[in-house]
Amino acid sequence: MLLSRSPWLIAGLLGIMKAGAAYVPLDPALPTGRIEGMVRDAGIRILLSEEAQRETVAGWVETPLRQVLCLEEQGSDGQQEEQASQVRFASVEELKAYSSASTKVETRAEGSAYVIYTSGTTGTPKGVVVEHRNVVNFMTGMVEALPFAPSATMLSVTTVSFDIFVTESWVPLSCGMQVLLASEAEQQDPAQLAALLMKHPAQVMQTTPSRLVMLLEDARSAAALRPMQALLIGGEPFPVTLERQLRVQTEAELYNMYGPTETTVWSTFAHLREAGEGGKMSIGRPLSNTQVYVLNEALQVQPIGAVGELCIGGAGVARGYWAREELTNERFVAHPFAPGERMYRTGDLARWLPDGRLEHLGRMDHQVKIRGYRIELGEVEAHLLQIEGVKEAVVTVIAGWERRRCAASWQRDFPRICSQRTSYP
Repeated sequence: MLLSRSPWLIAGLLGIMKAGAAYVPLDPALPTGRIEGMVRDAGIRILLSEEAQRETVAGWVETPLRQVLCLEEQGSDGQQEEQASQVRFASVEELKAYSSASTKVETRAEGSAYVIYTSGTTGTPKGVVVEHRNVVNFMTGMVEALPFAPSATMLSVTTVSFDIFVTESWVPLSCGMQVLLASEAEQQDPAQLAALLMKHPAQVMQTTPSRLVMLLEDARSAAALRPMQALLIGGEPFPVTLERQLRVQTEAELYNMYGPTETTVWSTFAHLREAGEGGKMSIGRPLSNTQVYVLNEALQVQPIGAVGELCIGGAGVARGYWAREELTNERFVAHPFAPGERMYRTGDLARWLPDGRLEHLGRMDHQVKIRGYRIELGEVEAHLLQIEGVKEAVVTVIAGWERRRCAASWQRDFPRICSQRTSYP
């Protein structure tokens, strides 16, 4: 599915599911070569698209694609076009000739719902196959635990190729909510998004911390966020400093969301009821039918406070990576505490806090050893963010001729940070 942000996007998703097929969401904003690579890797033969993408699609070579279904009236003359790539374009008039009656397809729990491509450490996108039972469990858990209600409207600003778009489409639609789908221009421009919210108020929004920072820096969009009742924040580390800023800007309930694509969107959530919560930003507790473990290298449980790899089991664990059996077996392992089930190794570091909440400490490949000491760079960054005036922080390792050392870079409020520069070693 290669569609821009419009009602056709939602209709296309519903139609594909109704037909009993699985969808692969492709964002038109991605580089053409990347999209073509995903089409080739997934073996896509039928593409749901629009006239604006016709030139792009026609330029692809050596892909399995054979048919493009265009969903727009304009620019279509009803004639078939044959390209060198042997792709056939079906016009909207041709599609209207098909019956809209139910296909009577029986959807199985273990059937594929969608394939989402994520970037890995190799830089090559890999497809994650998510099944219907994974999605149904996720939707049920979200509606049970978070403020989704039929009377509310959810703002959708996320690209369809990011798995958290499921939270902005399937979840609200499943419980009778209205979805306010921001256009491409509106989701990119804070001023246009503010105008949209003034015209069509929304009560629930899901966003990444980086987008929130952008919205709060614009007076118009910052004002548009004030009436929000709930903000679901995830996809990136959520700085404590941003939480403090939000407490001033809005009275919305704040939720810190965590989860890899491989365990179906979100796996844990923290309802942030008090600012800072002791200076530690928690990812909370698991959603229903989800088990979360902090394990050592031998997949043994770590004690409270000890750092280990965050591993996830339960009904959200996806089938695996498309056409990558070796990688699937490496990351989706036999569940050590539930015979016959599987567990996903996230590659993230975490620890249990004494009150039963989880603290996320970054990636395992963000862990370094200096002079024999194992150092969590994410933990150092978290402490830097507790300093008043520090807005963002990144810690890296510099290898000198004599020794390796940590170096920190940060974005700050200059007057405040200068007044404290002698307070820290």
